[in-house]
Amino acid sequence: MLDQRSYPRPAKGTTTWQDWKFQRAVLVGLIDLHPVQLTVSELIREVAVDPEDFGTRDGIERAVLDLEGMGLLHRHDFLNREDSIVVPTRAALHVYALLEDDEPKVPEWAAGEPQLRR
Repeated sequence: MLDQRSYPRPAKGTTTWQDWKFQRAVLVGLIDLHPVQLTVSELIREVAVDPEDFGTRDGIERAVLDLEGMGLLHRHDFLNREDSIVVPTRAALHVYALLEDDEPKVPEWAAGEPQLRR
Protein backbone atom coordinates (compact mmCIF):
# COMPACT_ATOMS: atom_id res chain seq x y z
CA MET A 1 0.00 0.00 0.00
CA LEU A 2 2.85 2.42 0.74
CA ASP A 3 4.37 1.94 -2.71
CA GLN A 4 1.07 2.78 -4.44
CA ARG A 5 0.31 6.39 -5.27
CA SER A 6 -3.13 7.72 -4.53
CA TYR A 7 -2.80 9.69 -7.77
CA PRO A 8 -0.87 7.47 -10.23
CA ARG A 9 1.56 8.92 -12.72
CA PRO A 10 0.39 8.71 -16.31
CA ALA A 11 2.23 6.52 -18.80
CA LYS A 12 4.64 8.31 -21.13
CA GLY A 13 3.20 9.28 -24.47
CA THR A 14 -0.41 9.50 -23.28
CA THR A 15 -2.43 12.70 -23.43
CA THR A 16 -2.48 12.80 -19.62
CA TRP A 17 1.31 12.67 -19.59
CA GLN A 18 1.42 15.58 -22.10
CA ASP A 19 -0.98 17.54 -19.86
CA TRP A 20 1.36 16.95 -16.90
CA LYS A 21 4.29 18.32 -18.93
CA PHE A 22 2.32 21.47 -19.75
CA GLN A 23 1.18 21.86 -16.13
CA ARG A 24 4.76 21.52 -14.87
CA ALA A 25 6.07 24.04 -17.42
CA VAL A 26 3.34 26.55 -16.55
CA LEU A 27 3.70 26.20 -12.79
CA VAL A 28 7.50 26.31 -12.75
CA GLY A 29 7.51 29.20 -15.22
CA LEU A 30 5.13 31.25 -13.09
CA ILE A 31 6.96 30.46 -9.85
CA ASP A 32 10.35 31.32 -11.36
CA LEU A 33 9.02 34.71 -12.48
CA HIS A 34 7.09 35.40 -9.27
CA PRO A 35 6.19 38.15 -8.16
CA VAL A 36 5.80 39.25 -11.79
CA GLN A 37 2.20 38.90 -12.92
CA LEU A 38 1.71 37.56 -16.44
CA THR A 39 -1.28 37.36 -18.69
CA VAL A 40 -1.99 33.98 -20.28
CA SER A 41 -0.72 35.34 -23.63
CA GLU A 42 2.53 36.50 -22.02
CA LEU A 43 2.86 33.13 -20.29
CA ILE A 44 2.47 31.34 -23.62
CA ARG A 45 5.21 33.50 -25.16
CA GLU A 46 7.43 32.88 -22.12
CA VAL A 47 6.99 29.08 -21.88
CA ALA A 48 6.37 27.90 -25.45
CA VAL A 49 9.12 27.14 -27.96
CA ASP A 50 6.68 28.02 -30.76
CA PRO A 51 3.96 30.32 -29.34
CA GLU A 52 2.05 30.27 -32.64
CA ASP A 53 1.53 26.48 -32.56
CA PHE A 54 -2.12 25.74 -31.74
CA GLY A 55 -1.36 22.55 -29.80
CA THR A 56 1.12 24.36 -27.57
CA ARG A 57 -1.19 27.32 -26.94
CA ASP A 58 -4.10 24.98 -26.20
CA GLY A 59 -1.99 22.83 -23.86
CA ILE A 60 -0.85 25.86 -21.87
CA GLU A 61 -4.38 27.28 -21.65
CA ARG A 62 -5.67 23.87 -20.45
CA ALA A 63 -2.83 23.69 -17.92
CA VAL A 64 -3.81 27.09 -16.53
CA LEU A 65 -7.42 25.96 -16.11
CA ASP A 66 -6.37 22.63 -14.55
CA LEU A 67 -3.92 24.24 -12.11
CA GLU A 68 -6.52 26.83 -11.15
CA GLY A 69 -8.98 24.01 -10.46
CA MET A 70 -6.40 22.29 -8.26
CA GLY A 71 -5.86 25.45 -6.24
CA LEU A 72 -2.30 26.07 -7.46
CA LEU A 73 -2.99 29.19 -9.57
CA HIS A 74 -5.13 32.27 -9.27
CA ARG A 75 -6.61 33.50 -12.55
CA HIS A 76 -7.96 37.04 -12.61
CA ASP A 77 -10.38 37.84 -15.44
CA PHE A 78 -11.21 41.35 -16.56
CA LEU A 79 -14.41 42.72 -18.07
CA ASN A 80 -12.66 45.03 -20.53
CA ARG A 81 -10.20 42.50 -22.05
CA GLU A 82 -10.22 38.85 -22.97
CA ASP A 83 -6.86 37.92 -21.41
CA SER A 84 -6.45 36.87 -17.77
CA ILE A 85 -3.64 37.46 -15.29
CA VAL A 86 -2.30 34.29 -13.65
CA VAL A 87 -0.23 34.03 -10.47
CA PRO A 88 0.78 31.04 -8.33
CA THR A 89 -1.02 30.58 -5.01
CA ARG A 90 0.78 30.70 -1.69
CA ALA A 91 0.35 26.92 -1.45
CA ALA A 92 2.12 26.41 -4.80
CA LEU A 93 4.98 28.70 -3.77
CA HIS A 94 5.34 26.90 -0.44
CA VAL A 95 5.38 23.40 -1.93
CA TYR A 96 7.87 24.50 -4.59
CA ALA A 97 10.16 25.88 -1.86
CA LEU A 98 9.87 22.61 0.07
CA LEU A 99 10.82 20.55 -2.97
CA GLU A 100 13.82 22.63 -4.03
CA ASP A 101 17.15 20.85 -4.07
CA ASP A 102 18.79 23.32 -1.70
CA GLU A 103 19.13 22.21 1.89
CA PRO A 104 16.83 24.25 4.13
CA LYS A 105 18.34 26.10 7.07
CA VAL A 106 17.59 24.18 10.24
CA PRO A 107 16.51 26.30 13.23
CA GLU A 108 18.69 26.09 16.35
CA TRP A 109 15.89 24.45 18.34
CA ALA A 110 15.72 21.52 15.91
CA ALA A 111 18.62 19.35 17.07
CA GLY A 112 19.46 16.31 14.96
CA GLU A 113 17.99 14.95 11.78
CA PRO A 114 14.23 14.40 11.54
CA GLN A 115 13.27 10.77 11.11
CA LEU A 116 11.58 10.73 7.70
CA ARG A 117 10.82 7.81 5.43
CA ARG A 118 11.74 8.27 1.78
